[in-house]
Amino acid sequence: MGNNAGNPRFSQSVTPLLLSALLAIPAAAVAEEREALFKGEVFARDSGELVYTEYHEQQGSCEGNRFRILDHQVRYEDPDGEVFAVKTLNYQESAQRPSYTIEDMRYNEKMEVINGNDRRLDIRWKTPDGDEKTFNPRVKSNGVVDAGFEALAQEYWDELVNNGERIRIDFLASTRGKFYDFEVRKTDAPSGLTGDYAFSISSRGWVTRWFVDEIIVGYDQQRRLTDYMGLTNIRQHAHKDENYDAHIQYQYATWPDCAG
Repeated sequence: MGNNAGNPRFSQSVTPLLLSALLAIPAAAVAEEREALFKGEVFARDSGELVYTEYHEQQGSCEGNRFRILDHQVRYEDPDGEVFAVKTLNYQESAQRPSYTIEDMRYNEKMEVINGNDRRLDIRWKTPDGDEKTFNPRVKSNGVVDAGFEALAQEYWDELVNNGERIRIDFLASTRGKFYDFEVRKTDAPSGLTGDYAFSISSRGWVTRWFVDEIIVGYDQQRRLTDYMGLTNIRQHAHKDENYDAHIQYQYATWPDCAG
């Protein structure tokens, strides 16, 4: 075969093919996609009874030595293995303020929080009583939404663990459509916590202290969440007006090795 490099017709026909091939390469080929699989067993703090289990699937990529989550799916199963709720989170707009949807099929309840360009949240809530409520709070620079606390813990790890600093955050109460003032600090590990480090998340406002108790979260040396102690986002099976106060213990099947 002859050399067609100087043939303009050859160049014009090949270039679109090369561009098409490049555009067809999945993003994972550029930044390798990683996955984390783990479960959380949820025990009622008053009785120690297993009340439900969370199954988590996270997709993301390594950024330096950190696992950056992009998508997150959770299914909730009762002790008999029946799925009663599902949740999806998307972190495209912000690692600390993901958009998310959670549906509880027992009560036909649905909460949807959409992050719009990281400026304002669009909250739509179908309550267990069938009411429709909407909120549109403005995003705050130190605002945290739901599982976005994971990204905040990674961001301020050295300040919290090594320097003992107290970090102020505004945490979203989605059913109230407002951000509330909280403080995060390192604390002594309570009895039963399996992690190497414990952080306290407590309200700074005297009003919110009436309805928000302190939350304790545990992490291991790999900066993975190991424990959650406090009020969960799941309503009790027999009392829909009360959420579970629980100790969640997490166990990992797959975790991305970003250190290398």
